[in-house]
Formats: sequence, C-alpha cells, structure tokens
Amino acid sequence: MKLRYLVMAAAAILAASCSPKAPSDPLEVSLCSAIAGKVGADAKVSLEGFTRTDSVSFAQLLDLRRKAFELKLAQETKFYEKYKSEHMDVNAKKHEDAMVRTKNILASFDVLEAGLAGRMDEIAYYDCAFSGQAKSAAGTVSLDGYNAVVTPSGEVMAIQAGTKNIHAGLGKLIPGYTELIKGEE
Repeated sequence: MKLRYLVMAAAAILAASCSPKAPSDPLEVSLCSAIAGKVGADAKVSLEGFTRTDSVSFAQLLDLRRKAFELKLAQETKFYEKYKSEHMDVNAKKHEDAMVRTKNILASFDVLEAGLAGRMDEIAYYDCAFSGQAKSAAGTVSLDGYNAVVTPSGEVMAIQAGTKNIHAGLGKLIPGYTELIKGEE
C-alpha cells in the first residue's frame, strides 16, 4: 500500500516538473524526464505541441533494416567489381569481405523475423515532434523544432533538433539484431 502511494507521488512530482499543465501522454512524460536528465536534476521542462508524427511496427523496422543491408550489398558489389577490373586487389578484397559479411547478415534476417513472429504488428517506436524549453539553475534551453524517438514502453531512444539520422541505431530494438551485427564483425 505504501509503495502504491510512493509511486503515485513520484508520478505527480515528475508530471509537475514537466510542465505547468501535467501531460496526459505517457510518452510525453518519459520525454520530459529524459530532457530533464540531460539538462540537470533541477530542470523544469515545458513542452508545447507534442505530437506523435509516426509509428513504426517491428515488421516495418525489420524491412527498413533489410533494405539498408541490401543497399550496402549493392554498393559493396559495385566497388568490388570496380577495383577488381582495375586490378586493385587489396581494395577489391576489402569489399569482397564486406560483401560476404553483408550476405551473412541478410541471410540471418529470417531468424530475426521468426523471433518476432507474434510481435510483427506491434509498434517498435514512435516518432514525435515537439517544441518547448527546459529551465534549470544553469539557464534556459530552447527546444524549438525538436524530434524524438520513443518506444511504447517510454524508453527515449533519441532526441535532437531536426530529423537527420534520428533513426540510426534503432535496429537494436529488434531482439537478436545487435548480437547478429556484432557476431559478423
């Protein structure tokens, strides 16, 4: 019973430190907490215009990662053929090795897909857009035109101004993906 009141009090404090109006979206609460953690423990974060701009399922994420490796394989093949025709054997060998590694990773995507069998339609992450500010003893940080990637469980994967490369590294949300990539290095 005491734990329940403690959790409710902690949630109220977090919501109060987030903005004058307590956010109703759990992703917004997680985002405020993450921003406050980066700015300073005493930070008061207020967000305006928080919106979920997109959601990506595990099936879509797996497809995006597969396409990225197919593109990499095409590029490595192109470079391999170029260097091979120019008799630049050392460079050709580097690209041939990269081709083999990439083919092995692509061949393993079926295993990753099988591991996600019942979860392919679940949301892997949300793209969010927001503006606002974070005030702390150190000063005020303006958060105009910021974007974030947040999982349904509230884990903030990335926060940045703009969207360039914001999705880099999100393959790690796929169970077994990180081990697959590290195993092929």
